[in-house]
Amino acid sequence: MEMHLKIGEVAEMFDISIRALRLYAKIGLFNPGYTDGDTGYRYYTVDQLPLLNTILVLKAVGVKLIDVKHLVDNGFDPDILIDIMERKKEYWENQIEIARFNIENIDKIKSAASARLEQLTKEGGDKEKPDAYKMARLICLENLKLETTLSEALWL
Repeated sequence: MEMHLKIGEVAEMFDISIRALRLYAKIGLFNPGYTDGDTGYRYYTVDQLPLLNTILVLKAVGVKLIDVKHLVDNGFDPDILIDIMERKKEYWENQIEIARFNIENIDKIKSAASARLEQLTKEGGDKEKPDAYKMARLICLENLKLETTLSEALWL
């Protein structure tokens, strides 16, 4: 006899919500192997678990459910899988570039703020801190300089 796992058992096993499993069934992505006609309880078979694992791995790298469904519906066609993975790789590479730009921006703002604080300390002789308005203006100016530099680089 085939072993059936309750929806809650599967959810706990894969650390996902019952709601997610119901959504997957609703969109036709991952249907229960058996639904009790009297109680409406959903049960899954052990041989379905590798598919759920694959779905969750794809979701973890950022593949949209609609793309996962397209893959499942097409029997994990290698051409479709490669296309989706290339698009996702491009997305993550772009996110890395954005993060690098933000880190550079943070470093430049910190550097400008430190230089301004040092300048104010030399001028005033004490460790008077600049008011928030002046520091916010400095940050905006530094950010504007970075945006201008980036725009110029993109147009070259």
